[in-house]
Amino acid sequence: MIFPLIEFLSLILLTGIVHGILRPMALNYLTSQVSAYPTYFDPAMITFITSCLNYLGLFILIGGMIGLWVWVHRTKSEGY
Repeated sequence: MIFPLIEFLSLILLTGIVHGILRPMALNYLTSQVSAYPTYFDPAMITFITSCLNYLGLFILIGGMIGLWVWVHRTKSEGY
């Protein structure tokens, strides 16, 4: 029982680290593009992209939890 818990916590930590690294990189790229080409970007689109980046991390985390739940129940049914 302790192994799935460790796997679950490491999965949360991994997705948090990935989201914590990729989101600022994407936002820095977006702001550099906005400053380079200010006429092509609408502030509403920037807000939309930022919220999409936030929800992407949430969906990755939820998908990882569902995948872990399926993995735990599969290994229980196979007798591991």
